[in-house]
Amino acid sequence: MAAATLLGSHATDSYIELEKICEQAAETILSDVLEFLEQHKIDIVVFPESHVPRSFLPKLIKFSEDRVIVAGLGTIRTDEEASQLVETCKIAERVELKDRNVSALIVGGECSVITKESQADNEHATSGEGAVVRDITVRGNQFRIGVAVCKDYLVSEKQLWDQHADIVCIPAFSSNLADFEARAPRNFARLLANTARYGGTQIMAPELDDPFTDRRGVIPIPKDRQGVIVVDFDGYKPKITGYVNPRNRLALRAEIIERTADNKSALDAIEALEIPPSGTAKEKSDQIRRLLNLLDKERPVAAALKQCLTMYCTGFDPSEFIETFVRPHLAVNEGFSRKSIRKRQVDLILETLKDLVVNKPEVTEAGEALTHYRELAGKYQMVEGATRARKNLTATPIDPESRFSYQGHVVANGTVTEQMPIPDIEEVDLEEQGLDVDDDSGEN
Repeated sequence: MAAATLLGSHATDSYIELEKICEQAAETILSDVLEFLEQHKIDIVVFPESHVPRSFLPKLIKFSEDRVIVAGLGTIRTDEEASQLVETCKIAERVELKDRNVSALIVGGECSVITKESQADNEHATSGEGAVVRDITVRGNQFRIGVAVCKDYLVSEKQLWDQHADIVCIPAFSSNLADFEARAPRNFARLLANTARYGGTQIMAPELDDPFTDRRGVIPIPKDRQGVIVVDFDGYKPKITGYVNPRNRLALRAEIIERTADNKSALDAIEALEIPPSGTAKEKSDQIRRLLNLLDKERPVAAALKQCLTMYCTGFDPSEFIETFVRPHLAVNEGFSRKSIRKRQVDLILETLKDLVVNKPEVTEAGEALTHYRELAGKYQMVEGATRARKNLTATPIDPESRFSYQGHVVANGTVTEQMPIPDIEEVDLEEQGLDVDDDSGEN
């Protein structure tokens, strides 16, 4: 029996508390991200599908006073939830929300909803209206913005082009990213914000000639890493010669780093480079190399350090690069990562099952579930202990989705605090939890 069924039937308060763990973690990290985006004067923001709690909408509405926000809210389960959303967004017209997968489009303090039409495999929701294109004005700049939730983009790309979208926002929750990637963007910019569980958050835009870009746009944020990508977008190169070419620029590719022992090396590296390296070119390169050797090479912080090292080794001055791509990563307090959330859920389920076994002996399934969850909780403790020991051995000695011709920032944000399902009682495999006691990479 799934934990959701067991607790939903016999311990409703605990089931609600499990959901609140995810909601509170999401609100905490989203608040930090909004503050970060405010510092960088972002105009268009996209958050992944099913990642933003409805309770956070008032803050997003306030934040949107001079910008555009697209936020995936997830499936609306009850009439009460639908009514609350209508009230929060002040929706006047009748709209069917119950059992729909909903995203919010918020412009200048006004909120409307987008209901997903094309459901993914194993997704249980009623089909909604699908992709939309709207005329938008931000800070005096007018353009046409499209919103297509995950699979809706795959079936509506031509429709979006036919409706002359300038920018398309794609909140997603997908493990199949290849279908979303254009060979080369030739019609509109795409802001793909995907869950960090699968990675792939990226901005696909033309005429980018910066580090971490290719002919499709910005190199995606890798799997299991949370991050923020910001592009100054000026438009497409005109087909008629004689016109001024657009000036598109990657402004930021920042990792969101949780302040945990696992991330100490990454945080130390960022802090170490608050003061530029000194000495000969070799000494500077050696300092960067020492920092880099302590990191998982796939994470955005490591990618920035690797580029910095290349510049030193080839005789270039990376001072400006360090200022733009090494220092501005977002460090946040611990507690929002998938592992942290899951551990708190498991601890709560364990305590609830103990109570059921003692006080409701008629719930015979609770005893078997308790055995499974004790095993899972023990594995969490074992992994955390192994991580602390390994970090003590490897501690660094050097003591965190429109300038649209129009001009402005567009940003895609990939996070991991999605509306996570309650773990089943069978879910005791460490790989399913994103944990690996045999990992010797120096990062988890």
